[in-house]
Amino acid sequence: MIRYTLILIILNFSLLIAGGNSTYEFLRLDVSPRASALGGNFIAMVDDPTLLFYNPAGLSTLKNSYASVGFFKHLIDINLGYGVYTLNLKNLGNIGIGFIYINYGNFNQTDRYGNQLGSFSAGEIAIIGGFSREYERLKYGISSKLIYSSIAGARSIAVAIDIGGMYVIEEKKSKYLTYIKQHRNPA
Repeated sequence: MIRYTLILIILNFSLLIAGGNSTYEFLRLDVSPRASALGGNFIAMVDDPTLLFYNPAGLSTLKNSYASVGFFKHLIDINLGYGVYTLNLKNLGNIGIGFIYINYGNFNQTDRYGNQLGSFSAGEIAIIGGFSREYERLKYGISSKLIYSSIAGARSIAVAIDIGGMYVIEEKKSKYLTYIKQHRNPA
């Protein structure tokens, strides 16, 4: 047992040293202006349909059905877009479906001597579906992603699952804050 634990630690450490470059980095980009304004710290927010992309448990904070779309024009030819629709199923929970895509534009393909061979494009897309419920103050959710990436002739497909939770702490009024509000001097 100790031998297997050491092997796992060594493998994880070697992945950290190697840099851990990964595909599908576009999923880390902030698609919501609200999330971007908060520096990506969006997992504990409420009442926003784009929570499907950050924490599926947040869908249970939506009291109505919502739709949201966005498009971002980045540097050069890079385009990013998203769309999300959520539906409140009353006593059953909330569901959401959405997509995120990024198109990196067209590139000139050359050989090692700089001779033009043509052009190619690169892009990625993720289609996401999620479900969320709540039990008293605990909100929980799950989402599934179908991810597709292509660059030149190389393509990859992946499936990912996100599980999220939120616990809402009841706000209690302190005696100190009540005292301050009652004795505040208007200036």
